[in-house]
Amino acid sequence: MSDRSKEINELAAALAIAQGQIKTATKDNLAKVKMKSGGEYSYKYSTLDDIWEVARTPLSKNGLSVIQIPTNDENKLYLETILVHASGQWISGTMTLPIVVVRMSELQAMGSAITYARRYALGAMVGVTTGDDDDGQAAGDGKKPDPLQMDKQQLLNALNKYASIRGFFTKPDEIMSALTGRTEWPDRDDIDGWRILLTDAKNHALEVLEDSNRDITPDESGYDLPDTDGMANLS
Repeated sequence: MSDRSKEINELAAALAIAQGQIKTATKDNLAKVKMKSGGEYSYKYSTLDDIWEVARTPLSKNGLSVIQIPTNDENKLYLETILVHASGQWISGTMTLPIVVVRMSELQAMGSAITYARRYALGAMVGVTTGDDDDGQAAGDGKKPDPLQMDKQQLLNALNKYASIRGFFTKPDEIMSALTGRTEWPDRDDIDGWRILLTDAKNHALEVLEDSNRDITPDESGYDLPDTDGMANLS
């Protein structure tokens, strides 16, 4: 969901200049993923600090600032990101994320989701890129990881490990068609993206089955995902 002031001509002009000054964010943080097959691969990613590092000065020099406001309602977390110009013109966008409570407290889960949302919303709002996707390398032999470790079929398998929704989704494409507003699968190395998609699909199935109050224990899911920005493994 997005909104804007009646006029955005001055904001647009300032943002155009700022984007010409914004550099590609570094990907200096390394995550290692152990696969169930026994191998391991790693990938690099940009943190929220990395995104701000390249965006803060160009935005400030051109009279632009970013405000990010998190709110929550029941099992949904919302993050509104507002890009404001010194003239008073503004544009905003709101992301909706489920609160993932698996092996962490609700407050920890909210904090992790907010960090995820702030990073992606900020980059999308001001046009920060992080370079080419890094698929990672398997430890020791330089081979790419098994593609089934992080794709739509693996997501389907993970969802069907929850006893309360097993069989609700029978094909990967049913997951995407059931989630309003989603049109593309995450990149294979977008760990946070797959994690959020897993939870979104699970919550949708629970709501449809009128079983949203049932507690799902962590050991019901065997999805092999690494910690990213504080998110706990769902294994």
